[in-house]
Amino acid sequence: MTPPEFTNWLAFHQASFPSVKDWANRRREDWQAIRAVWAELFEDVDLEEAKRATRAMLKGDLAQPTYVEEQVKAIRVAALAAVNERRHDPRGRRTVDGEQTFACGICLDSLMVDCWHTETVGKLRKGELKGGSVYTMVTFCDCAAAQDRQTKWANPKSPSHPKRNIPTYDPAKHCRVVGRRTLDNAIDQIMAWLHDATRCENYVPAFDAYNDSVEF
Repeated sequence: MTPPEFTNWLAFHQASFPSVKDWANRRREDWQAIRAVWAELFEDVDLEEAKRATRAMLKGDLAQPTYVEEQVKAIRVAALAAVNERRHDPRGRRTVDGEQTFACGICLDSLMVDCWHTETVGKLRKGELKGGSVYTMVTFCDCAAAQDRQTKWANPKSPSHPKRNIPTYDPAKHCRVVGRRTLDNAIDQIMAWLHDATRCENYVPAFDAYNDSVEF
């Protein structure tokens, strides 16, 4: 999908789901950066397949996630899956016994992993986490396809454009978001992640004793 084609699809999707445009308007300061990331992710997506996925979501044939970021991921995965049914997918995905398979079990070939923001993790450590400070962040997956896209993203073709940086998902540094982005989920998932001894090579049990002594 070329940049003009992505603009075409995005306009179609926003017309189908006006809440997406409202969501973008509330993020005016970050919208251009968010849009640029999405456009990069849709480079290997066919325009007509993306529109078919949007129509399927509008009709209810494709589940509509609560969050806009998840909608974009669902459209991308559905569009690529449709193409994969007709030809070999370069990332190795197959439909086996009617079930879609993925080359990467972490990002499900979306190339991105949603994580709890480092600021949210920090506030939880300090016992200051409240509903208004629950934020998430996007990281590139560490699979080969995502790393290839990250290299292109970080090094724009035009020398006049600044280099861009989105971190690579590292389970020792990033806590994944599972399910809804609620305060309760953030607390449960981050606390479990902080106490997971396998997440850090330099894990020191004494740190757990200190963390456990802090009241949240």
